[in-house]
Amino acid sequence: MRAILTKAVTTLAIASAVGAMAPVPAQSHTFLLDSLPAAKSHITTPIDAVKLHFGGRVDARYSTIHLKNENGDILASGTQPQLSREFALPVPPLSPGRYHVNFRVLSTDGDIVQGGFVFVVDG
Repeated sequence: MRAILTKAVTTLAIASAVGAMAPVPAQSHTFLLDSLPAAKSHITTPIDAVKLHFGGRVDARYSTIHLKNENGDILASGTQPQLSREFALPVPPLSPGRYHVNFRVLSTDGDIVQGGFVFVVDG
């Protein structure tokens, strides 16, 4: 009887140890999935907004996006209007040139994600 009890306790201890070593899914941070215009793209048709699509929802109160020209002048700036994966910034008509999009978002897991990219408007 004692041998059976010892074997059962040992089996339970091993099973618990193996279960404790099982991988735990990591919390995913928000990241930029795609954008319109795309990073490093050359566009020839007018756009009315820069659109960002994130892998997770971003907090409305602390998320910002800026569009700058090649001289660093801010042409458009905005905040996220609501908790969402989508972020659209209305922009003025753009002349031919190089433009920089910078964003800073607060993901719902509490991490701040910053990034940016460049696109070109061809004449």
